Amino acid sequence: MTSQPPRKKRVIVVGSGLAGLTVAYLLHNDPKCEYEVEIFESGPRPSLDATTLPTNLEIDIPMRTFSKNYYRTLYTLYKHLKLPIRSEKFTYIFTTLSSSAHSQPETYHTHPSNFHTFPAPAPGVSLLSHILTLATLYLAYAHFTLCTLLLQPGEDETLSSWLRRSRLPDWAVRGYLLPMFSSVGTCSIQEVMSFPARDITGYRRAMLFRRHYVATGGVGVIRQRLLSGVPIRLNRRVSRVVKTDHGLSVSLHGSGDKVEVADAVIFAVPPDVVAGAYKPLAPALSQIPTAKVKVYAHTDRRVLTPTYPLISRRFGSVKDHVAIHLTTTDTHTSATEVHAGVLVSTNPQIVPEKDKVIMEAGYTRVLRTVGSRRIVNALLDGVDGDAQGWRNGDEGVWIVGGWCWDGIVLLEGCVRSAVRVWEEGFGGGMEDLGRVGSGGL
Repeated sequence: MTSQPPRKKRVIVVGSGLAGLTVAYLLHNDPKCEYEVEIFESGPRPSLDATTLPTNLEIDIPMRTFSKNYYRTLYTLYKHLKLPIRSEKFTYIFTTLSSSAHSQPETYHTHPSNFHTFPAPAPGVSLLSHILTLATLYLAYAHFTLCTLLLQPGEDETLSSWLRRSRLPDWAVRGYLLPMFSSVGTCSIQEVMSFPARDITGYRRAMLFRRHYVATGGVGVIRQRLLSGVPIRLNRRVSRVVKTDHGLSVSLHGSGDKVEVADAVIFAVPPDVVAGAYKPLAPALSQIPTAKVKVYAHTDRRVLTPTYPLISRRFGSVKDHVAIHLTTTDTHTSATEVHAGVLVSTNPQIVPEKDKVIMEAGYTRVLRTVGSRRIVNALLDGVDGDAQGWRNGDEGVWIVGGWCWDGIVLLEGCVRSAVRVWEEGFGGGMEDLGRVGSGGL
């Protein structure tokens, strides 16, 4: 009599961003073949998506760039998926915007990433003034770099406190450093100042003199590779997850009394969504701040400085180049990327006119604070904190995402948290990665 093969454990992944797709891919292709994986996505398409605009130029919204040092786990995943990557150069255009009506961004500095070319003076700035500005700016930059290497942040120290101890000049902090980090974190300047200082210093050390890369073909190619063979159910909003004697009961919004039963549930969504669906985590996760981010792909050039056409002549012929236009007020910095005539603006302070908007998208940005860092570390590591005794994996429930690691909420956290759950919860291991799927790491 032929024995029946053991029943595969059913795993439901809630969310289809990079973290959700990565953990689903790892489990679906696990060499042990023990898991039946399914993705539940609340929207009409996968969260990790790219849009092909009418220009036939695929543009990721938002743009996903990385370096091989800070984003080590992400880079390992890309190599495993055999994704071609290319180096990307940036020119940062620093502008200010006054509070008066109908004002336009005014340029005060341009800076090429990793000095791929010599910084040219902003329009209307004399060469002598430009050289003096560069000299003082690079002295401040060297000061900042030395501080990130030598001035260790306290365990619970905010960036605001660390900057005061660093004695960096205020003009350099307000005019250059905060706009850059506000752009990276897609949040307000005040929110950046509340970041754990070790997030910023660690990021800066890892990114020092490193090249930036993007996946050739954009995230559409990444999504296609990760989703290969993995079932995904769209328009499935999980409203409740409860532990029962028969496993985890998963209720769907609008499905009445119908429930799904799983052996494990992996949440790959923002903390406020997890808190609403899984009550044991609500007290802890409700304390983690989030912000709504709006992104527009458009052709409204009012968001750019009037001198942009003159500035762009300097890099118009540079291959694999993107201009990043930073517009700063007293409280916010908004970033606009220029892709072959199409503008991609994140939280623009000059909202594009409707007839010039090609598409718009929104997503939730999880914010880092000293308090939220303690909560997340307690959830992931089981140390004393504000997690009220719950640790990742309890009751068969897991969390992954860009916010589920000890660092800035970026792509690396998505992949690293997914790999960690695969290792700690499902018996995966780095030595198995070469046997996952058809690639090799």
